[in-house]
Amino acid sequence: MNEVWREVRSWPIKSQVMLATRILESVEETIGGPTPSADDRRAAIEQLIGFAKTDKPPGDGAVEQILLEERLKKYG
Repeated sequence: MNEVWREVRSWPIKSQVMLATRILESVEETIGGPTPSADDRRAAIEQLIGFAKTDKPPGDGAVEQILLEERLKKYG
């Protein structure tokens, strides 16, 4: 996972955003949940871009915590 992250971080921001969008769309299709609003998608992409700007990306535990918090916001 870290190797993938290092590779993606070297990409131009536009490519990173395109990848993030595709990931979010594939997750949406997999879970069959409601389509996130444009604001929700934008916030998720901005968060991913923020991660890309850090010297050290969050660890797996931190990512799981973020995902859990976002799922709780979305699904209650």
